[in-house]
Amino acid sequence: MIASQYCGYAKNFCLDYVKYIIHNLLFFNGAHESLRLLPIYLSASFNCNWNFAEDFRLKTEVYYQYIYNVPIDLSDTNGIKTSLNYRTRIDNSNLTNDGLGRNYGVELTLEKFFSNNCYSLFTSSLFQSKYSMPGFEERNTHFNSNFINNIVAGKEFEFGNNNQHVVGVNLRTTRRGGYRNVPYNLEESIKEDGPVYNYENSYEERLSDYYRIDLGLNYSYNKSDKVWKEGVNRHSEPYRSQKRKSSILR
Repeated sequence: MIASQYCGYAKNFCLDYVKYIIHNLLFFNGAHESLRLLPIYLSASFNCNWNFAEDFRLKTEVYYQYIYNVPIDLSDTNGIKTSLNYRTRIDNSNLTNDGLGRNYGVELTLEKFFSNNCYSLFTSSLFQSKYSMPGFEERNTHFNSNFINNIVAGKEFEFGNNNQHVVGVNLRTTRRGGYRNVPYNLEESIKEDGPVYNYENSYEERLSDYYRIDLGLNYSYNKSDKVWKEGVNRHSEPYRSQKRKSSILR
């Protein structure tokens, strides 16, 4: 990793001009009983941290990743079997490291440190995630959801003669764009009595956005050097469905 940093006269402002990372890993493929290279990532990023007020910080980052040596399936004639579309490795013996990919985007973080019995954190990420294989045009990856937003906040309430009773309320929300799948032709699928996929439009459309809300409530009792705590957490995912009638997960 090669990095450059500058902190100006104002102690609350700092820049990371360029951060350049080269990452190369190995893993064992039992089917071949040999070592295969994982994708190699070349990354460059520009960072800025600004403590613009007491207990507040704003952080931004712009980044670009170039990925090569990506494992792909040589027998795939549809241009979708690349390791960048899978959470785990591709279970196929006909692999080669001829795939490419790239990720780029911007991240924003606004944070209020814990003070006055409360805290908050907002993060937002806008990005693109692409891959390419020999003989095919560049496409979105399955995980190219384009954006992720998070909000985390909490507040403590003290009461009692010596504020020995503390009740805390915490909130966490997440919203991101839906993942992308391979669509299928409904009419042709009915005719063939089975799924007929439209590989030419693979990963072009996103599924529905993903939402999640987590609520937490905790109570603590402070007495001299003893602290008793009890907490409860609940979460709700009313909009988690990622299904559409026009798409099938691949």
